[in-house]
Amino acid sequence: MNIKYSVILKDTLKPAGGPSGYLYNLKKSLESNNIDSIQLLTYGLGQDKVRSSRKKAFKRYIKKLKTKLIPVLIREKYFRQKEKQEYFSFYSEIESNLKNTRLKHFHHTKDFYYYKSLYNNSKDITLLMSHAPEPPHIELEHVYQADGYSKKRAVFLAKHQKEMDIYSFKNADYIIFPCQEAVAPYQKFFDEFDIDIKKLRFIITTSDPLKYNLPVEIFKKNHHISTKKTILAYVGRKTKIKGYDIFCDAAKLLVDDTRFYFIAAGAGPIPSPALKNFLDIGWTDDPGSLINSADFLIVPNRDTYFDLGIIQALSLNTSLLMTHTGGNRWFADKHLNVDFFDTKAQTLAEIIQNTKVCTSENNVRFFNKNLNNKYFAPNYLKLYEGLTD
Repeated sequence: MNIKYSVILKDTLKPAGGPSGYLYNLKKSLESNNIDSIQLLTYGLGQDKVRSSRKKAFKRYIKKLKTKLIPVLIREKYFRQKEKQEYFSFYSEIESNLKNTRLKHFHHTKDFYYYKSLYNNSKDITLLMSHAPEPPHIELEHVYQADGYSKKRAVFLAKHQKEMDIYSFKNADYIIFPCQEAVAPYQKFFDEFDIDIKKLRFIITTSDPLKYNLPVEIFKKNHHISTKKTILAYVGRKTKIKGYDIFCDAAKLLVDDTRFYFIAAGAGPIPSPALKNFLDIGWTDDPGSLINSADFLIVPNRDTYFDLGIIQALSLNTSLLMTHTGGNRWFADKHLNVDFFDTKAQTLAEIIQNTKVCTSENNVRFFNKNLNNKYFAPNYLKLYEGLTD
């Protein structure tokens, strides 16, 4: 084995969203391509159940703290100390592996920040990739606000994350994004804190073809949907930045148009409307059956990084209607069965009414040629070799 490059994430790998799912796909691609020069340094598989139980216990403790109305500053001090201890333990576990490689690729600003606080090796070549749809501290502020904190308090609580973000983006040798268009949600942050955009490098995200359990006919039968209906699907977090309210409002505008039926899958703070043309199936471990049964997957993000769901929809040859924002724009010139709209529900409703279902195989052909997971590891190896030659 000739290990040259380390990919680091303080989390376990699993087929899900975020960095855990992203690197889960990379691991599969490394194995299928027999590439052994890249090592993934994450929580050990043998420790998953132990860590999971500890995490649940820790969450119960935090909930108890909140119910006791312990002052916010005390809680934050406890969180900070706990976080430091966890990172010290993590890096101690993988230290011997880290010494073998010069190039180190981090997939969270926290991971980079705490690595640099423990090791100050100027010979390292460090890469940073953030998987958040916006700078992590901004995302955290929005989480706090969704939990009922005021904007001012949310900004205060996310202050340490902001410090880590600024430090990490400034000090990483290279900043990795899926594509140039995905930089858009970070541009204001980069401008404000003078992050050097010459450090940007790009590697497109890939995926295995999305699997599904139910054929179209069975899916529609199980949900009592007429075969004559055009299905508009939404899959993902039900939040404002994801544009779930836009999807819901479009359904309201078309409530009397019997041609269309809206189906949503996922969880989040925005409630679904009680409409005769709307079905919310909630969280599901089989999003593939919905996407495969849909005539159109709707991706109404107000702003976006790079949506894995789009790639998965292409693998099933499902047509898409999506906003012309962020990483979505990368698909604009690829001659796909994709139409774009602005972030207005009225525009989306009009496009739905005027767009015919396309039966060409443009989407799946493009996926197979460019976005299949078999290309992921070779693309990574090419990137790393280009930065170390």
